[in-house]
Amino acid sequence: TVLQHAKELAETRANNLAVLNRLATAVSSTLDLDKILQAICKEMVGIFSARNTGICLLNEEKTKIKLVAFQTSSEKEDDATGLELLLEGNAATLLVLETGQSIVVPDVQNNPITESYHDISRKRGTQCIMIVPLMARGEVIGTIGIPTSDKDRVFTYEEVSLAQTIASQIASVIHNARLYTNIQRDMEMGRQIQASFFPQSLPTPLGWEIATYFQAARQVAGDVYDVFRLPNNQLGFVIADVCDKGVGSALFMGLIRSLIRIFSGSMRLYGISSISDSTKADSLSGPLPSEDDNKKNVLKAVSVTNDYIANEHGQLCMFTSLFFGILNPDTGIFSYINSGHEPPLIISSAGGIKRKLKPTGPVIGMKANVKFGVNQVEIEPGDILIGYTDGVTEALAPNGKLFSRKQLLSLLEQPSVSASDIIEKVKTHLSNFINEVQQSDDITLIAIQRLIKTA
Repeated sequence: TVLQHAKELAETRANNLAVLNRLATAVSSTLDLDKILQAICKEMVGIFSARNTGICLLNEEKTKIKLVAFQTSSEKEDDATGLELLLEGNAATLLVLETGQSIVVPDVQNNPITESYHDISRKRGTQCIMIVPLMARGEVIGTIGIPTSDKDRVFTYEEVSLAQTIASQIASVIHNARLYTNIQRDMEMGRQIQASFFPQSLPTPLGWEIATYFQAARQVAGDVYDVFRLPNNQLGFVIADVCDKGVGSALFMGLIRSLIRIFSGSMRLYGISSISDSTKADSLSGPLPSEDDNKKNVLKAVSVTNDYIANEHGQLCMFTSLFFGILNPDTGIFSYINSGHEPPLIISSAGGIKRKLKPTGPVIGMKANVKFGVNQVEIEPGDILIGYTDGVTEALAPNGKLFSRKQLLSLLEQPSVSASDIIEKVKTHLSNFINEVQQSDDITLIAIQRLIKTA
């Protein structure tokens, strides 16, 4: 009767909704695609009272399909996961792939459309099979095969409709997993490229020690440090932190690093003239620069970099705190600009903070034609200059507390025998403080020590 039919229809819809909810739970339980597909196959065996269920995906050449997930209801049936089947001669599968339509094939063992696997159907006892396409963005990427062992069992229209609904969910999961894999691959490539921006070896002049530590919060970072040679045995030092995190910050970081190198004149070492008109000599040799020359080069590098970023990329609203200095290793005089960066510290190896190198100008890229102050400080024998990014002071403990500048300063007040010793000390304390918590920001440290001359 009408009421009976309506009742059966309602029960069917309620049952289908319960099925989809169970599948949604299976999908959300893990990020592992293989486990998700295996769980779906297991559910579908029960849903359709099937002998087994297999999910197949097309290869890139579209010449064969591979069984990527398989579940059987029989302990006697071997696991078929990994099985590859050629499409040539496989008329049933080809029809589904070409039309994007599901098919139900009764009497699989004798039907001409399944001739290519008559033998395996007879061996496994398959009587009827439903083949459903997996459609992603309008393209068939694979199939679901659901066979029965019951000779009189033929899949109904309602079962085919439900299988197609499930197939659309599966295809979406596979498509998203592939996108995620591609993104991860691209991010890893980005990480490798960014890693090549950092100095592979530190140019350390006689009588000095330089140590660094860098740990990105994500695959790519917005922090950067650099140590590079300049003409006439001078050394350039950079530590910077681009606002925000992720790919955009990483790209901006690479730009900032390159501009500082170019505008400071380091390219002259490789036969490339500086863009600035104020650089007249293009060779490594020549009279040693005065401390005023180094101050001018620091100012030129930072000012021109700032103006370029503000004028050419100001619409991006990407700002960078930057500390850049040029060291004369012979005299220990360090000329620097601090553009809104965490103040580097000069500490005595015997303990105690001697000086904070506070900001002398705004962050890079906020506005063109701003004035930057250039300061000089002498790094005396035994002194250590240490720079850091706010990923150090703002590191989070499991209880949500910050590492804080106060804790860092307390740590740096203690005696340190070398630049590498102080880096290792801060690194160890940070690691213990953060514990197993996800790192919240990039962490960068750079330390420069002028060694005490011995007779």
